[in-house]
Amino acid sequence: MFRGGELTSEGDTKVAVFRPFLNDPNKARMGVFEQLELRFVIADPKEPIASMTATTGGETPAFLVSMVQP
Repeated sequence: MFRGGELTSEGDTKVAVFRPFLNDPNKARMGVFEQLELRFVIADPKEPIASMTATTGGETPAFLVSMVQP
């Protein structure tokens, strides 16, 4: 999973984005999940993950799940 990842900063937060099937030789067989993107927002590495989103991307994603730390 981590082969397709990148870490960026947005203000005081860090954002880790993973596209686990980006270079997978079988991605054509995965349908919309070949575009799967996992996004983690981390305000402080010592604290829990602030939010996590999993989506298949595009203007109208076929799959979208989001979890936010209260």
